[in-house]
Amino acid sequence: MTKKKFVFSLVVILLIFLTYLFYINFLKPKLEFTIIGSEITNIKVGDSFIDEGATASLGSKDLTDYIKVDLSKINTTQIGEFEVKYTLEYKNYHEEIIRYVRVNDDVAPKLTLIGDNPYIIDIDEVEDNYVYEDAGASATDNLDEKINDKIQIIENVNPHRIGAYTVDIYVADESGNTDHVTRNVYVVKDKTNINYKSLLKDNEITYMAYTDNGFYVKGYAKNDKFNYKIALCQNTKCKEYKLTSTGGYNFEGNIDITKLKNGTYTLKLDDKNALTYLEDSFRPWRGRIQDKMLTFNYNNKHEISVTIEDFAYEYDIVIDPGHGGDDIGAYNDVTNEKKLNLLQSEYEKERYEEHGLNVLLLREDDSYGIVMGDSNDKDITRKGIAVGYYSSVAKVSYSNHHNSNEVTSLSGWEIIAPAQASTKELKLINTIAGSWQKTYRISEDHIRYYARNFVEGEMFDKSNRQMYYFNDYYAVIRIPYDCFNTNHFIFEGSYLSNDEDFAYYYTDNNWQNFSEQKIKAVVEYLGKEYIAP
Repeated sequence: MTKKKFVFSLVVILLIFLTYLFYINFLKPKLEFTIIGSEITNIKVGDSFIDEGATASLGSKDLTDYIKVDLSKINTTQIGEFEVKYTLEYKNYHEEIIRYVRVNDDVAPKLTLIGDNPYIIDIDEVEDNYVYEDAGASATDNLDEKINDKIQIIENVNPHRIGAYTVDIYVADESGNTDHVTRNVYVVKDKTNINYKSLLKDNEITYMAYTDNGFYVKGYAKNDKFNYKIALCQNTKCKEYKLTSTGGYNFEGNIDITKLKNGTYTLKLDDKNALTYLEDSFRPWRGRIQDKMLTFNYNNKHEISVTIEDFAYEYDIVIDPGHGGDDIGAYNDVTNEKKLNLLQSEYEKERYEEHGLNVLLLREDDSYGIVMGDSNDKDITRKGIAVGYYSSVAKVSYSNHHNSNEVTSLSGWEIIAPAQASTKELKLINTIAGSWQKTYRISEDHIRYYARNFVEGEMFDKSNRQMYYFNDYYAVIRIPYDCFNTNHFIFEGSYLSNDEDFAYYYTDNNWQNFSEQKIKAVVEYLGKEYIAP
């Protein structure tokens, strides 16, 4: 071939390629495939579900008749979240989209306090080793027969210090309907002559939680002339919100931040700076609210301010290698959990980075890693705050752990998920759990993918897509959700205490195979093409 012919051939090939790119980007009809109505549909239990359907088109051609709808998973007699799958098959096109149907009820449970309210403690009658235990409450619900198992009690009563305390008791049914009651506890010097108001510190916020459009507050007022209003203020400009009296000195209310401009606001109660004495693990810190990041700031005077800014992800993936420092976790004669957790996490980080993903590892050596405070502080509260702080700006966040037990026959993997996580939020984790279940060496039928109740320790199956409303057992999950409005997951790869399990998983290097299944699912979930090692 002459040089001219060669150049001519290259030019022809280039023109064909450019023509193809032009066709793909500008002339080729675009496929439009969308759900009619909301992607998430809420209905009451027992009501009929009427599907609004989906539409599809390719340029000017209507493809709606080529859509197949699968309603087989819908069960309106059962509370839960279910999927409607729409499948489009036309020539070389095969696409799927999902509508999520949440079946719930709107009748709230009812709590009734057990015991006295207020409850009086005479400090002179308290023994040195006495610890206050609240009598609790009983609950009823129209559908949930296990509603009493979901009662949560939050209290900070110090029976050895004179003062006023509140015990907050909450319950939520399987649809998220809630009720709460408050017990006032007074520690006094003389039961026969009590000035309750003199025991109160200030107008105080005693509970805070995220909502869909901002946050909820609950507290008590020392001042008789309290006007039941709360405000977010910048200099002299304030946005006021109404509070509701819940009896006695107690109040509650919701703050909507979605229409506020970005900036830092002081939280005020009745024109004075709002105060809270909540402990770290009960404080909201920062969390995503729709397209905003809401950050809470607390100073040494117990005052509160909030910062509102546009939300932006900082990481694709945050990985927490469990334990570190002096806490070795599970162990056997060959290795210990903290070493294996770090080995696996470093491997996964390197593999993710090969796919161009931005990964943060919360520890990279035998220390407690990144924590909000002293880097050697192994307190689980601080570790939970670190996990939540960084996972609140990550697309995927999880911990690597491994198990052990005195019952050496226990075997296999486990995945621990937040109780409140929905079907849509669990899509990635469901994929990993299904993959592990198919390939792991054992397949006994018991709960491996679950949420766990903090109060009772009972495990609740998450493979059935059920949402639960209780505090999670593991603090590294419980703290991120409550304090950072984000979901975090724990992967337990094997039991180090089971010789066969350990040999299969660690000695034979099968842990890498299970890491790869996790990596593949995460990479594809984040819209990348998986590259095998």
